Amino acid sequence: MAKITDKLKLVQPELSDSIHSTIQSLAHNMQRLDEHADEAMPAIPTYGAWKQGVRIWNSAPAAGVPVGWVNVQEGEQAPAWARLTYYQAGEKVLSADNNGHIYTCSQAGYSGIVEPIFPLTAGAQVEDTRGRTAWSPLAVRSLGELVMPSAPNGFFYVSVVAGRTGTAEPPWTVVNGSSVNDGEVVWHAYKIAKWKEAGISAHFRPFGMIG
Repeated sequence: MAKITDKLKLVQPELSDSIHSTIQSLAHNMQRLDEHADEAMPAIPTYGAWKQGVRIWNSAPAAGVPVGWVNVQEGEQAPAWARLTYYQAGEKVLSADNNGHIYTCSQAGYSGIVEPIFPLTAGAQVEDTRGRTAWSPLAVRSLGELVMPSAPNGFFYVSVVAGRTGTAEPPWTVVNGSSVNDGEVVWHAYKIAKWKEAGISAHFRPFGMIG
């Protein structure tokens, strides 16, 4: 009867085992070894599902960087949120500080100028327009401000030329990247992205800082 090793739970075939049984044992052993093998990467992974305790060695070691990273929470990994970036529906992101949750783009569009306050409630959604203000006449606007039109149209607008707005609200375009002239100010149009809480994220932490 085949024996099982203590640590990796590998199968030790017996001489009396059939060829079929021996091949199955070898396949089982290779799978177990693959599951327990450490990986090497130049940075923390940004995709995939990861089990707690997985270690990744730094494939580009240098002074002042960690020897590697260990995952302290089983979950899914994704890139960090980025400002004014177009996201397709279904793309996933993490908050900059990795709050322990992962978020799926539920409405394709552009991220805003400031990271949204991502919800922690399962399935909750957030519109990516944090830092927005309402349009107003004869207002001095700085470069990079985000405004919303009086009548919501699914877009936000970011100032690319600073100045004073006009006396009347301009006709807002609904074409991504197109411009709106508003007194001295010029706005660029961006379709609003929305995010939905989609589960638990992985959380890699560095270990063994190289001196």
